[in-house]
Amino acid sequence: MIMLGIVVDGTLLPHLYALVSEPTGHFPANMIMNLPNIHAFASKSANMTKRDLKVFLEQAMRPDIGLHGKTKVLLLVDSWTTNRDDELYNSTVPEGVEFMKKLIPEKCTGIVQPADGTFSFSVHTKIL
Repeated sequence: MIMLGIVVDGTLLPHLYALVSEPTGHFPANMIMNLPNIHAFASKSANMTKRDLKVFLEQAMRPDIGLHGKTKVLLLVDSWTTNRDDELYNSTVPEGVEFMKKLIPEKCTGIVQPADGTFSFSVHTKIL
């Protein structure tokens, strides 16, 4: 799963969050990652849990909120159960930031979610 922030002017927030499914729930010990603008985490499933969501909000999204005078945030999220926890979202918003979260109706994510309709990603892996 990849989550990114799109500013209203069309630019992207500087950091991207990636949740990668690994059988052990951890990246291999010999894996070298030097990804300064990507916050990558491993889990046994690519479905985001509340713990994963908290990591995304605190480590990937929160540091970018308020950059360059951006003090208004609209977060569009799908209707996955984890995204319905308003308390978790509200607890991570920095003071002075106007925050609004909107749920995308079920079965509409592929049509409405900006990243699903705008971006295509190519992932290249190299087995050591």
